[in-house]
Amino acid sequence: MAPKSKKQKQAEKEAELARIAEEERLAAEKAEKEREEEERLLKEEKQKRAVEEQRLQAELDARLEEERAANEAFYGGRSLALQQELQQALSGSEWETFIACEELPDVTCESDVNTFLTEWRETPAESADRLDKTLADATLCIELLRSLQLEEAWAAARKDAKRAAWQAQAQLELRAEMQRKLDETTADFLQRADEFANAKAQLCASYLSTPSCRFGVWVNLARNPRMKIIEMGPISVTCELPKALALASISVRVLQYHCDLVSPYASAEAMAASTFMTLGGVFTVELLSLPPGATKVKGWTMRLVSEQSRTISRMQYPMPNPDGSAPSAGSAPPLRLSFEVGSSVIMAEGAAPKVGYWDSEAEAWKEDDCVWDVEYQAETRTVSFFTIRLASLALLQPSYLEFPYKAWLFSPRGPKSGTLHLVTQRFTFHFDLSAAGVTLRAPRLDQLAALLDTPMAATTLLLRLRSCGINLCPRDADAACLDRVHPKEAHLEAACHEALMPLLPRYQLAASRWNLSRGAAKFMVRLSAMAEPMALADGSDEAGGYSGDGGGEKAAADPFAAIGDWPTLEYGLNRVLMTNALDSDVQCDDSVQPEAVPHSSPLDCLRGTDPDAADVLHSSSSLYQDTARQLFDALRPLSFTKVD
Repeated sequence: MAPKSKKQKQAEKEAELARIAEEERLAAEKAEKEREEEERLLKEEKQKRAVEEQRLQAELDARLEEERAANEAFYGGRSLALQQELQQALSGSEWETFIACEELPDVTCESDVNTFLTEWRETPAESADRLDKTLADATLCIELLRSLQLEEAWAAARKDAKRAAWQAQAQLELRAEMQRKLDETTADFLQRADEFANAKAQLCASYLSTPSCRFGVWVNLARNPRMKIIEMGPISVTCELPKALALASISVRVLQYHCDLVSPYASAEAMAASTFMTLGGVFTVELLSLPPGATKVKGWTMRLVSEQSRTISRMQYPMPNPDGSAPSAGSAPPLRLSFEVGSSVIMAEGAAPKVGYWDSEAEAWKEDDCVWDVEYQAETRTVSFFTIRLASLALLQPSYLEFPYKAWLFSPRGPKSGTLHLVTQRFTFHFDLSAAGVTLRAPRLDQLAALLDTPMAATTLLLRLRSCGINLCPRDADAACLDRVHPKEAHLEAACHEALMPLLPRYQLAASRWNLSRGAAKFMVRLSAMAEPMALADGSDEAGGYSGDGGGEKAAADPFAAIGDWPTLEYGLNRVLMTNALDSDVQCDDSVQPEAVPHSSPLDCLRGTDPDAADVLHSSSSLYQDTARQLFDALRPLSFTKVD
C-alpha cells in the first residue's frame, strides 16, 4: 500500500479533530440539558418545600394562636389571682408595720417616706456635744436606706417600675441628707475642738460605734505635732500617718458603714459593667483641714465664723505642690490603715485579699498600685494595707466566684411549695419556696445564721446573701470572666421563666448539658412529672408533696441522685417543643419527638402526655409561682449553668 501523502494525513487529522469536537459538543449539550433538568427538579423541589413549609408554618401559627386564645382565660385568671394574693399579703404587712409603731416610716408608702425626709431636713444638725445623737440618726437613716433598697429590688422584681423609681430617688435624697448632717456636726466639732481636747495629750478625739456604722474623728491640736499612729480602739481602726501628716495640724475622720452605700447608687450602665463586689461595707478615711483656732480675751472666747463653721473642708492627698501642680506619681508617702471585717462576712478561702477605692468619675471600684500590701488576719478579722488614695475604700471580691453554676434541680413539694437545690463553685444551696417567700435551708454556716429558716422575698434573701459575701445575682459582665458561658437574651430568658412557672406544682426541672450550646435565643430544660404524694417528716401530708424516682434516704442525702434520662423541653421564640435530646447522648439531637408538634407554651406541650397536670396546676398558688419566678429571674440558672 502506497504511503499516505502529507495532504491525506492532514485531512485525516482534521477529520479526527472535527469528530472529537462534535463529540465534545454533543456531550456538553447533554450535560447542559442534564444540568437544566436538575436545576428544574431542584427548583420544583424547593418550591414544593417552601409551599409545605408555609403550610406547616400556617398550621403552626393557627395552632399557636388557637392555644393562646384557649389559654387566655387561664393566664388571665392567674394574673388576677396573683394580684389578689399579693394585695392580701401586703395588707397584712402594712397592718403589722402600723401596730409596731416603729420610728422609721413605712417604706412601701411614698408619703410616709417623704414626710420623714422633709422633717429630717428641717431639723437642724446636732451640735458637737450631741455627736452621739447625730450618729444615732445616721444609723436610723442607714436602716431606712437598707429597707428601701430591699423594697426597691422587690418592686422591680414585681415589675412595679413606678414604686421602684420613687424608692430609688428617696434613697439618693436620704443619703445626701445623712452626709450633710454628719458633715455639719463634724464641722462644729472641729470648730470647738479645744472644748473637747485632752489638755495633757493636746489632741481631741471621739469614737462612736453603732450596729450600722462606726464613726471616728481625731484632731491634733499640738503646736509641735508628732503623732504618727492613731489607735481608734473603740471602733477597731488604726491609722498610721506618714511624717508629712504627723507634723501637721490636721484632723482625720473615719466612717465605716457595714453595708455598701456607694456602688448601689452608681448609674445602671456602671453597675451592669462592674465585676467587683464589696465585703463588709465601705471604709472612708478623710483628711480635714482645721478652722482658725479660738481666741480668748478677758474671759471671752471668740471664734471666727466662716464657711468651715458649717461644713468640713476636705484636704487633697497626695497634697499638691506649692505651685498648685499635681504631685508626681510615687512621691507621696503612704498611710497604713487597718479595720475590722464584720463577723457575718464570708472570706474566700485561699484567695489573697483585695482592697480597692471608689473612682467617683468612672463610677467603679478600682484596684491598682494606689493600694498595696493587703493583709488579712483571720484571728482578729482585721484587714491592713498601705494606700496613697484617701477615698471610699472597701475589701473587694470578684462578683463571679459562684459562677458558673454546676447544677440545679427544682422539685415540687405540692401545688403550693417546692424546693430548689443549686450547686455553685463554692457551696450547695437549698431553698424552700412558698407563697410566704424563699427560705434558706443550706448551707448552714455561722455567717448565715441570721438568714436561715426565715421566709423572705427572693430579692431580699439574695441581697442579704451578697452582703455576706455570696453573690447569686449574675450579670452579663460576669460571663466575660468565665469560660464558655454566654448569657441568653434577657427578654427571652424572662419569658422562659414566666412560661415554666405553671409547671412547678407538678414537675421536677433540672439543668440540661445542651442548654448553653443552643445559642442566645433557645433554652433547654429537663423535666419529669412527680407521681406519688410525699409525706412530711412528721408523717403528715399537709404540704401535699410528691415523691420522685429514687426517693427516701438517698434522695434526701443527694437530691440529684433522682435525676435520670429525663426528656428535654426546648423553649424558643414563639414556640416550645419536646425534643429527642438526652443528657446521656454524645451529641445533641434537638429534633422533635415522634408524634409531637411545637406548641405555644410548655403547658400545652405536656397536656397530651400528662392529663392529671391540669388539676394540680389549677390548685396552685399564683403568689408562690411568682415568688419562684422572681428567684429564677435573679439567679439566671439558664444562662449561668454549665453542666460537665
